[in-house]
Amino acid sequence: MKWISFLATPAIVAAMVTAGIYVKSHPLGRGYVAPADQVKGITLWDLIKSKNFIFLGTVVFLTTPTATNNTYTSDATWNNSNNSVEVIGAGGGGASTIATSTAVASGGGGGGYSKITNFSFATPGTTTATWQTGAGGAAVNRTTTGSTAGNAGGSTWFNNATDPGNGADNSKCSAQGGAAGGITASSGGAGGATTSSWGQTKFAGGRGGNNTTTGTRSATGGGGAAGFHAAGGNGVDVAANNTAAAGGQGDGSFGGTGGAGSTTNAGGNGNIATEWTQTSPSVNAGAGGGGGNACGSGSTGTAGTGGAYGGGGGGIAEATSGNVTSGAGGAGIVILTWTPAGAQSLVFDPTVMGRTFLAR
Repeated sequence: MKWISFLATPAIVAAMVTAGIYVKSHPLGRGYVAPADQVKGITLWDLIKSKNFIFLGTVVFLTTPTATNNTYTSDATWNNSNNSVEVIGAGGGGASTIATSTAVASGGGGGGYSKITNFSFATPGTTTATWQTGAGGAAVNRTTTGSTAGNAGGSTWFNNATDPGNGADNSKCSAQGGAAGGITASSGGAGGATTSSWGQTKFAGGRGGNNTTTGTRSATGGGGAAGFHAAGGNGVDVAANNTAAAGGQGDGSFGGTGGAGSTTNAGGNGNIATEWTQTSPSVNAGAGGGGGNACGSGSTGTAGTGGAYGGGGGGIAEATSGNVTSGAGGAGIVILTWTPAGAQSLVFDPTVMGRTFLAR
């Protein structure tokens, strides 16, 4: 689905919403977005004429299906000289443990972030690119005494058939997923690393919280995903049994906050960056916060899941046999943004606006 990205005063946004246009904050915190098919013709003409509205570009979010290669056909308005490709890797899942004196349950790492600019399609409107969004590390469940490590989050990439690894030109883009939460001391899952990602701008995901105790109820939260501002925050470290530990915040201080830790068997979920959601198609966006831990003396419990996109899942540690489940990691995302040729002149001279501009 194609969107437009823009800056506008609250009054303009309110008028758009009243007119039936679906307006939400940009998932990475840069102004607002609205479906392109709802903003066209005379509506866009009127908006661009307003000094309180600035058109920034066209945006496409690629989210599902995860963990499989998909093909994107370039838009006919794609501008090879004014665009960006951004990706966030998936978060790792947290670990799970029940009543063992030798293991802990750490949170998974947050996904990394990468960006390239001025990616070139040979023929916009025809040329395709292969992409894949990483699947969040799956939660792990235990019903008997023992410990199970989490699952790693998948990498996210654009314009390659496989994860391209480390690089810095604008021919492709990738961000590594977060590592799984572990079951030994100081085993918070590592965040997606810049050294295993491809981009001109790269930030690492936050690691899951570390444990410095090997007690029977020691768990930590997941790491936050990296974003376009900064690296993801680490999950809170734990040095004592039965301690609440929150997940890390995404994108430095700009992304989704980490879920709250719990000593009553239910960790809080990591938050998405701007509470930007929609149901058709299903999208939750932003540099997600890590899920909070869960620990206590009960027999059941669930740790917090990583926020969309890319937050690490929380670990869980309970004292008696029962049914305990760690937090899953948040999935990855690809974000394509471009300014169609001539759009900037339209902002300053709307009299030359083409009648088909963003009107398909």
